[in-house]
Amino acid sequence: MKPGNPTGFSKPWAVALFAGAIPLAMIPQDAWPASAGVRHRVTVTLLPILNQVGVSRSAQASPLRADLRIFVRISDHAIDSRFYGTAEARFSDVDTSTGGAETLVWEDARCHRERGIPKISLVRIEGAIRDGDKATPLTAVGRQIGLRVPPDEIVERKGRADNDGLTLTVIDAVTKTSGIAVRVRLKGERCAL
Repeated sequence: MKPGNPTGFSKPWAVALFAGAIPLAMIPQDAWPASAGVRHRVTVTLLPILNQVGVSRSAQASPLRADLRIFVRISDHAIDSRFYGTAEARFSDVDTSTGGAETLVWEDARCHRERGIPKISLVRIEGAIRDGDKATPLTAVGRQIGLRVPPDEIVERKGRADNDGLTLTVIDAVTKTSGIAVRVRLKGERCAL
């Protein structure tokens, strides 16, 4: 401990942080460890549709195919990297009984200091489901305050962290009328600054 400094901290910002006077984000950038960085990414997976709502089909019928666009809103604000916007995933000619592969929708442009977990939400699903030559268009959105309940509503269930060590947030969503099931994952990967 230095004479005249009863706290033992050598930096004035450390005393203020310890006392709770300043938030963590206001600490000088040179005070962070050089290796403490993170790069976030968002992926979307089209899950298999086991029971298609509102569709009566024979057992011998060919599988339904889907052409879908899935929109995810992302809000990621760090000290040295910012992003706010809507990213789109496309699934073309996908067999609805097997689903689609995990698709990268968005990734941080660079490694940045960790400032928290970005916010993600599933905004809209649109496209068509084909049964042979017949295509049924679909548009599903989530509920919004002040607006009528949409004809095909997206119902989300958010969760935290998978066991893989990289996934921070998981959104499992299904549309009420069309039965489309989607999984959105927010992943974080440690990186060197």
